[in-house]
Amino acid sequence: MINKSKFDVVEPLESFLNDSRFVDISRSAAHMRFIGILQQNNGKEVPEDILQHIYNETLMHFLATAKSDEEYDRDRRNFDARVWPELHERLRWNFGAAQFTLECSVHSRYIATCLLDMVNHPALLIPMGHGIGHTVDDRLEAIPMDDAAIRFMKDPSFSLFRFRNKASASVLVKAKTILMIGGGSAFTLIARGYPLGELDQKIVIYDMDAEMPRYLEMMLGCPLEEAGIEYRVADFREVFTDSAQADKYDAIEMLGVAAYYFDDLDELFGGICYAAAPGAKLVFDSQVMSAPTLPFDKVIMGWNTRQGDREMHVDNTVDEAKDTIYAACERNGLRVLRYTVEEIDAPAGVVFFAEKPTP
Repeated sequence: MINKSKFDVVEPLESFLNDSRFVDISRSAAHMRFIGILQQNNGKEVPEDILQHIYNETLMHFLATAKSDEEYDRDRRNFDARVWPELHERLRWNFGAAQFTLECSVHSRYIATCLLDMVNHPALLIPMGHGIGHTVDDRLEAIPMDDAAIRFMKDPSFSLFRFRNKASASVLVKAKTILMIGGGSAFTLIARGYPLGELDQKIVIYDMDAEMPRYLEMMLGCPLEEAGIEYRVADFREVFTDSAQADKYDAIEMLGVAAYYFDDLDELFGGICYAAAPGAKLVFDSQVMSAPTLPFDKVIMGWNTRQGDREMHVDNTVDEAKDTIYAACERNGLRVLRYTVEEIDAPAGVVFFAEKPTP
């Protein structure tokens, strides 16, 4: 049975973020300051006593917020074994990341783990954007509103996850067979109460991260099969040459994918058209991420913007993104129906809705 209340945090989180009393930090100033600290100390090693101070402060926060001595002991053991060895080495040569960790991570149960997920399991940042944190003992849980991680929910990277995934549910809910390229989007469906397992749908997910099914089942509280999900640890491009999947899917979602195929959009959209049934609906996005958000995510948070030999492409303007996508879709037999833009301080992403026309 799918557990619908375990992570019921999205509504209170959005209510909190939209409260007129919420005082947001200045993203540009904060991001540039941490980047500047890194540049000023480029090539220098962070002193061990600073790293030890970060470690001690983190444990003090665990102690202050633990519900019991047993919980603190568990958190400390897991932090020592699973988190700190890798985090220590990442911070050792990055003064900006060390300063960020000292100011923010030590006051949170989830940010340190987030810094590792940024490198090892990027899809886990999607539930983080919905107020669901990854604990040091490898669980997913609702982030309390008094944890420092909540301060970053308005950051363009996290708010973009909420924006683009909210937009897809209206397309998916009407389909019977769904192709989902990238497993991270499924986290949003679960967090936002999408009726998985109740609509007689078959959802096929392609993702190369073999750990994602386990985390999705943590959120669901049941096996993926009970929610109508088939998870394939494989390159999604296998679909494009599989005759059994030609004209198969009523809906296709690929969020966070097109930006890596800027030089091969015809391969991407041609393959999507091959797999889409006539009349199928598609939802996908393009990145319009302005400085300093992207540099901060890369050099301070450690986000790797490469997938194999592909580097993520970021459009400069919404018009630039629109012109590129419209042209690529038209060349490959798809028709863009509409698009919507996420506005924060500046545009951060564009979500497109398209279809494969019926003959």
